[in-house]
Amino acid sequence: MKRYSDKNNREIVLGSNMSEYSVNRDLANKLMLMITFGGSFETWAGEHKINKNATPLPVVSDVYDEIQLIMNHFAIQHFPGYTTAVRIAIKKRKNAFRSALGLYLQNIESQMCMLCSSERC
Repeated sequence: MKRYSDKNNREIVLGSNMSEYSVNRDLANKLMLMITFGGSFETWAGEHKINKNATPLPVVSDVYDEIQLIMNHFAIQHFPGYTTAVRIAIKKRKNAFRSALGLYLQNIESQMCMLCSSERC
């Protein structure tokens, strides 16, 4: 994740995705956004009609694995509202774990904003 989140590396990763999958920057970015919010390479590839034999680049797999770890372990352990978020998402027929991940990340972002505003970051 760190390898992708660094601004300079992000452009390299997006360029690699563009080259590997013969897509423009927008679609390469959509892949990484989809992965970041709990989606999969296979879903992205299917939606954008990428060669069926294509496989994720190592950096894409690494980001996917880290997000899955956050979604399936850290969020469950460290987000008190996780169970409630999953239950509500199931009722709304949403992808429960991706919805809970989104709420978990929003919760962290909110805490960071509050901390920065109180410390004048």
